[in-house]
Order: sequence, then C-alpha cells, then structure tokens
Amino acid sequence: MKAIAATLVTLMIVNFASAKTYILESGKWTDAKVWNNQYPGTTIHADDVVIIRGQVVLTTPIVIEGTLEVEKGAYMVGMQTLLISKSGMFINNGNTVMKGIVNEGTINNNLIMEAKADADNLGIIDNNNLISASHNFNNLRGTAGGKGGLYIADNKINGSPEATFGNEVRFLVGNETEIALNTEKR
Repeated sequence: MKAIAATLVTLMIVNFASAKTYILESGKWTDAKVWNNQYPGTTIHADDVVIIRGQVVLTTPIVIEGTLEVEKGAYMVGMQTLLISKSGMFINNGNTVMKGIVNEGTINNNLIMEAKADADNLGIIDNNNLISASHNFNNLRGTAGGKGGLYIADNKINGSPEATFGNEVRFLVGNETEIALNTEKR
C-alpha cells in the first residue's frame, strides 16, 4: 500500500513539475523565437497555461486541453480552427477572430470572439459580451449562457434538445432578433 501511495505522489509531483505557463507578447504562433524558445506547440496540454499579451497570428489550428487566455488589449487572429477540448478552457478578454471555433470545454468570453465560418458549442460558454459566427452558431449539447452577452449568426442559431440557452443573453440572426430558437429547450 505504501508503494502505491509513493507512486501516486511521485506521479503528481512529476505532473505538477511538467506544467508550464507560456507568455506570448506578439508575433506568429509557430515562431519559436517569439516564445523565448519555450514553444508550447499547437496543443496546449492539460496542465499548461498560455497567456497572450499582444497581437498573435495563427497559421495552424490550435487545440486547447489546458488554458489559453487572451488578455485585455490583446488579440489572436487566424484563418484556422480553435478547438477547446473537454478539459480545456479559453478565456477571452481581448479580441479573437478564427476561421472556426469548436468548444467541448469552457469558454469565458468578455470581449469579442468571431468565427468566420461556424461556431459549434458542445461545452459551456459564459459570454458576457459578443460571440459572432459568419455562418451558424450551433449549440449542440452545450450551454450558451452569460450575463448580458450577445450571440450573432449571419445564417442560423441552432440548438439541440440537450442544449440550453441562458436567460440573460440575447440572440441576433442576420438583421433580426431571433425569438424562437431552433431547439425545444431554453
């Protein structure tokens, strides 16, 4: 029993010791020089945190298993897909513009997030400002909530019976306010 406990403690220490925080001021995501040679790769691992403090251009899709934060005054832009996995968290206090956004984890949006194609939600969104999709916003088994946030879709806002929409958010489709969402639950 002592051997199992010692092994678990050792694994926890190794896991904690391998967790890193990466800070990016500005530049191209895939340029190792802008990361001070501490490049996290295109997957942010479960215990890692990446903080963006400046202007970042993405030329490759990003998978978030840990935490990615865009600070106030910063932005992240790229015609790529941003995938937030079940264990992942995306905190947006700046501006984020991506080709597509797929959320299976948690998004905390406090400024502007835009998908140039679809935004798909299978997780939890706390939208306190603006999330926009140039095509569709699809809330599939997820929770699209927030305090006073606005969800905009140029084409449709879709939901499934397993999806929930918050009472303190607003929805716009094209130029008209969407009153009856394409879901049976609200």
